[in-house]
Amino acid sequence: MKSNISEVIDNNYCVGCGACSVVNNKLSMIFDNEGKYIPADINNLEGAELEKLDLVCPFSSKTKNETVLSEELFRNNKHFDSDLGHYEALFASSVNEKEYRIKGSSGGIGTWILAELKSKNLIDGVIHIKESNKENKLFEYGLSSSLDEISKGASSRYYPVEISDILNSIRDKQGTFVITAIPCVAKAIRNICRVDKELNDKIKYIVGIFCGHMKSTKYADLLALESGINPYNENGYNINFRVKKKGHNSDDYFTKIQQDSNIKITRNKDFISTNWGLGLMKLKACDYCDDVTAETADITIGDAWLRKYTSDYRGTNVLVVRNQELLQLLQNARNEGRIELEKLSRNDVYNSQAGGFRHKKEGLSYRLHLLETDKKWYPIKRVSPSNKISEKRKNVINLRMKLQEKSINQNLEGMSFDDFISEMSLLINEHKKLTKPSMIEQLKRVIKKVL
Repeated sequence: MKSNISEVIDNNYCVGCGACSVVNNKLSMIFDNEGKYIPADINNLEGAELEKLDLVCPFSSKTKNETVLSEELFRNNKHFDSDLGHYEALFASSVNEKEYRIKGSSGGIGTWILAELKSKNLIDGVIHIKESNKENKLFEYGLSSSLDEISKGASSRYYPVEISDILNSIRDKQGTFVITAIPCVAKAIRNICRVDKELNDKIKYIVGIFCGHMKSTKYADLLALESGINPYNENGYNINFRVKKKGHNSDDYFTKIQQDSNIKITRNKDFISTNWGLGLMKLKACDYCDDVTAETADITIGDAWLRKYTSDYRGTNVLVVRNQELLQLLQNARNEGRIELEKLSRNDVYNSQAGGFRHKKEGLSYRLHLLETDKKWYPIKRVSPSNKISEKRKNVINLRMKLQEKSINQNLEGMSFDDFISEMSLLINEHKKLTKPSMIEQLKRVIKKVL
């Protein structure tokens, strides 16, 4: 009988988090042909070694789900919601001091929290995603020990990273650390801490990030191609996925790509690649995740995609606060006028990320139904398989699965962007037709904007 993690990898549900490589140093994480991390040499393991991996893999059905893990961690929180998890408080937030808000991808609160924890000596170091100096990758997890280093790690990175190198490196370091993580990685870290006391003692806080889905390395390359830059040039390139511009709403941001002296700054709405609904270069595993708000994190940070806040180009964050110490930290800073905190309702938070919730709840339910009908293995989720959605919605979900699979299997090296679109055009055009709002839906949107 196969181990659970073998099923995860063989059926392409591996999200490449690196948890398995943290608990077994025989494994190393490498990029596969899709541009995502996978554990090399896992087929050389057997028996007890594989069973240990089953206990840390976030897509293994042998680990506790997010609801159970969150209950163990945050059972004393005042609130529980099936979509948001356990929580103590919900806020819209932005930073008033220094340049956190301008440098951050949204309201700046993520980097501010990391810096505040360091300033108050509540942690010794920050583990977050930074630009990589390695030849084959743009970003990786790194350790920051100064406020200047922490500040340089601001902004969003739509790029795969793994945790094994950085977590194994802190075994030899003194002190405690805070780590940033998307939902699946936050769960993986909690699983690791359950079997590894040394790391459990070192990782003091997890700062989660709202997540609809993650991308492979090919996503950044595709953006470069669409910008007219060859990502496979020997000189490489740098990318900033979230550039703010005065005069634009916060959800109307830009992408900056630089190769030598060639700089391209493109409005995301002018790209095809940045249409999140198309799911181009999305990891398959992301279609089988049911956690939007990183329910196992001490605090989770997202974008306030609400009409009340998007008019400010500087951005505003949504916060789901679970850790009492972090709540006190935020409240103290608000009382000092250093940050803004405005209470939100559960519906406010849901609506700020409504597309992600639909994808990971209703959409997941139908995708599981398809797998069950075909008698294919899939990881156990908190959502039950169901066929009870409209035919139009089924068609959209089916089409997006085709877009994901076909896009991520394209070999972009040697391709132009026009070549890529030629390969994908039939599916993209069909998606455009299927998702075009009806006259009634368009009228409702106009009325909503006016009101």
